[in-house]
Amino acid sequence: MAEKSKEVEDILAQSIDAIQSGREDIDSCLAGSPEYTEVLGPLLKLVLWLDQRKESFDPRQDFVSVSRKRLVVRIKSLSAP
Repeated sequence: MAEKSKEVEDILAQSIDAIQSGREDIDSCLAGSPEYTEVLGPLLKLVLWLDQRKESFDPRQDFVSVSRKRLVVRIKSLSAP
């Protein structure tokens, strides 16, 4: 079972790379591994959907700044004697 999982991970990673580089599309990737179509199809669609919207997931700069300050305060409080 772990072998199959590793194989799917490898094919998924190769497919994502091929799609993002423009060498292939989802259909051609799935055609290359028809035995994993049911597993890879939804995963590839999800990865592409997320990739197309990645900028909308970037946190606002003020959120990053405030979070960083909170983290520093928390770290200092944990390391204080």
